[in-house]
Amino acid sequence: MAETALRRNQGLLLWFVFVSMVCAPLIASDKKGNQEARYLDDAVYEPCHGDCAPFNIAYFYFCLETRDRILIGQKHAWKWEYNPAQMHPLRGKTVSLRYDDKYIWLIRTDGKEMKLKQDYSMDVFRDQRCKDVIHAPIQKKQATSN
Repeated sequence: MAETALRRNQGLLLWFVFVSMVCAPLIASDKKGNQEARYLDDAVYEPCHGDCAPFNIAYFYFCLETRDRILIGQKHAWKWEYNPAQMHPLRGKTVSLRYDDKYIWLIRTDGKEMKLKQDYSMDVFRDQRCKDVIHAPIQKKQATSN
């Protein structure tokens, strides 16, 4: 009887170790994907200039510098959503983000993630580094066509 209880406890212990080894990386990977970046610049583009009431929408652009590249992300926001303009005081500071080929997930001022679509089509920034990233494909295309 004692031998059966010992085997059962060993089995439970092995099961716990197995589950921990499999699940721990999956749980930790959610936070591990984030990295630090420098918040270089932001801009707002309003295609209707406030004349589309009640459907006014603004496009918020963010320029973020990671260790190896500069990312440009865009989010449109309705008036009742989180206002991305609240991120403006973070310009020049370090922020936390993660990204893939299409999106950037930026940690907002309230600690939640804000999903941005990578968009390199609008020249709306003041920071020259951000402008250079937007114009680089255009200049490359012009150089190859000559």
